[in-house]
Amino acid sequence: MFKRVMRSVQARRRTAWVIAAILILPFIFFLQGSWHTPRAGPGGTAGRVFGRAVPWDEFQSQRFWVRRQFVNRLGPNLPPTLETLVTQYTWERLMLLAEADREGLRVTDQDVAALLQTLPVFQNSGRFMPERYYQFVGALGLTPRRFEELIRQDLVVERLLGNIKTDVTVTDEDARAAFLEAYEQVRVALLRIAPETFREAVGRELTDEALRAAYDAAPETWRVPANVTFRYAGRTLEESKAAAEVSEEDIADEYAAHRDEFVAEDGAPVPLDDVREALRARLAERRAARDLVTLAMVLEDDLAAARPFAEIAQTRGLSPQTVGPWAVTDDWSPGLPEHDVLDVMAAAAPGAPPQLVETDLGVYAAELLERTVERLPAFEEVREDVRDHVIMTRAREAARAAADALHGQLAQTLESGTAFEAACRDVGAAPILPAPFTRHDPVESLGPAAFVTETAFATPVGELSPVIETPEGWALVFVQERVPADPAAFTEEAQGTWRDQVRAEREQQRLAEWLRQVRERAKLESFLDNLAEEG
Repeated sequence: MFKRVMRSVQARRRTAWVIAAILILPFIFFLQGSWHTPRAGPGGTAGRVFGRAVPWDEFQSQRFWVRRQFVNRLGPNLPPTLETLVTQYTWERLMLLAEADREGLRVTDQDVAALLQTLPVFQNSGRFMPERYYQFVGALGLTPRRFEELIRQDLVVERLLGNIKTDVTVTDEDARAAFLEAYEQVRVALLRIAPETFREAVGRELTDEALRAAYDAAPETWRVPANVTFRYAGRTLEESKAAAEVSEEDIADEYAAHRDEFVAEDGAPVPLDDVREALRARLAERRAARDLVTLAMVLEDDLAAARPFAEIAQTRGLSPQTVGPWAVTDDWSPGLPEHDVLDVMAAAAPGAPPQLVETDLGVYAAELLERTVERLPAFEEVREDVRDHVIMTRAREAARAAADALHGQLAQTLESGTAFEAACRDVGAAPILPAPFTRHDPVESLGPAAFVTETAFATPVGELSPVIETPEGWALVFVQERVPADPAAFTEEAQGTWRDQVRAEREQQRLAEWLRQVRERAKLESFLDNLAEEG
């Protein structure tokens, strides 16, 4: 389709939507069902949306596409929390596609071709390069037809969401009100009650009986998870690509063998110089893939022959990496190998021989060095940890009690007509006087503190706020003054900027409400959790 349309349709100027921006939508809510069906799983269904069974293969195809966008942005090693988000977005995408179909939205071949021609990944100096397109699609493991169908669906979703936002309106007065609210400031006196103030006193009062009681009351707090220490050696796809040697002769041969791919819109051949680097990348990718296949076969033979891990690594020119102790319950973090390597090592038995791990991004041999079982340490072993935990908890409780008492004293004194400064002197409190701040500014001495800012703007001038919980302890705010924004700063240029900002916010609100309604009507039934539990 694309080749045909590309030659018959002139490229139109339009905003080049990055594929990920089209696909990954600004919402995270997710409805998940718990129904079970005998037909769930491979060869059957993944769930139901709008009462329609979603074939397993269709769900997995859509999930691949969604996951690809996460990988493009965040790298190949997605932690479990993001893998869950991938699944959520996949269901959201299926709901939206079903809704678009219900509304009869369609995207033509010409629309798809026009978009693809604008994407920078397929261009060289602003000119669409067919060979880059086919190379990119092939690297994804997709056929051009399937890739274009996924792009078509992206455009359908874009059009659907665009239609929802058309009824959003913003007046000049709306923009002005948003500007004045954003730049309004508040001047406050701030009282902080920090738990650290009470740590020493709390520590002096602690007894061994109290510590043992805390240990016995929450054993899971002190439980040590299973840990593994292992080593692995291998080669990633990127390393193989970087090491691949591609000569000018190789590039010329590839160009000659695939001349039909390198044809401009007017039918003229694309010069070799224009596609040289794309061909170099294509050959490097191909040779890297072959290199990993060869490495996997060699390592498989080495492991079958029971050769020692160190000997395998040295003979094959691989650099061993040691990991651990690593808690098998921990999420992936930078510095760790791929998820598949971690999964294999988390399940490996002590004394087991090295194992071969093949992924889409690399080939490795991995060997478990040590495993510690999950255990509950004896009280004496974790006594200091228990002590620190109890002191921290009780100091925070003491700080809260002190904050409540201070609030009561100040409120009573203020009600009698005493000025705030005098009331503070009467109770021995020393307020902090930060610089005036807006709803979006950091608070001096606190930094970004939305919990304080929101309370300050919600408290009337001349009144004391309720006790505010913060990560560093507790706080009280006395609002001294509200400083209005300068209306003169609302220039014509600012008016346009704020109109756009208010419109974007309202569009998101409109979309959020509409999406909530779609989810309710979709009545999603997901069978995935049931399958995971059964597995």
